[in-house]
Amino acid sequence: MALPEPLMRRLAGRPVVLDGQVLDVETQWLLRLKEVLREASAETLPVEHGRRAIVRQSRLAGSGLPIGTVEDLRFPGAEGPLAARLYTPGRGSAGRSARRCWCSCTAAG
Repeated sequence: MALPEPLMRRLAGRPVVLDGQVLDVETQWLLRLKEVLREASAETLPVEHGRRAIVRQSRLAGSGLPIGTVEDLRFPGAEGPLAARLYTPGRGSAGRSARRCWCSCTAAG
């Protein structure tokens, strides 16, 4: 989002801290905006509706961060190993690294 960080902080509310980690202010603002707009979580919708919701939400967030690295990982799970993929953003348009990472998990096959 193109909002200045102090404005985003004001809109997002007090910092969310869990286990000593502070939630990124832009992520917190987007979650709050989703709540205010009463937007359903994509994973709770039928597949086609969920896909449209993700497209809508990514437009709101200003999607288009370049992916810097993709790393395949494995974690122990209760019913066997879980495969995970960690996406680390590359350099943004301002020439600085983005702060967020995404991770997706599936049962390892």
